[in-house]
Amino acid sequence: MSSFHDLESDLWVPAPIDKVWALFSDPKNLVALTPESYHAEVEILDANHRLLIRVSPFGKSLPVRFKWISQLKDFQPEGARRSFRDIQVEGPFAHWEHEHIFEEGEASFEGGRSGSPALKPNEKGAWIRDRVQYAVPFGPIGEMAHRLGLKRQIASLFAYRREALRRLFP
Repeated sequence: MSSFHDLESDLWVPAPIDKVWALFSDPKNLVALTPESYHAEVEILDANHRLLIRVSPFGKSLPVRFKWISQLKDFQPEGARRSFRDIQVEGPFAHWEHEHIFEEGEASFEGGRSGSPALKPNEKGAWIRDRVQYAVPFGPIGEMAHRLGLKRQIASLFAYRREALRRLFP
């Protein structure tokens, strides 16, 4: 079994939590948060919040298309702190669990992790927090691929997402 890896991302946006939640609670919006080169497609499979996601993470350089089925669960859609989790049911990872957390809050410089260089302290908005735990398949070979480039690719995907969110919530 591969070891587990963690990724965390915090981003503050100058938008009300209702507007941020509306974006994330519609799975079709995942396409807007994914690089165009991935040619992402999202299909809602059923009323149980299962999604079929198809992506080409290597673009045209390596014509491989991954099928990913994700289960959305543990919805907390109300209040000043909202969240849900998406868990890979079938797909390219040995394990993938992504907790999406949205919190009303003011801009701050605490921890230096906001990724928002133009923060104005005490400005109202929302924090978008991602907590991902994943494991790669194929044991030691998968771990080597993780070290050689997969880890950077996952980080760049979340960096793209942060930039897309900054454009959507200027």
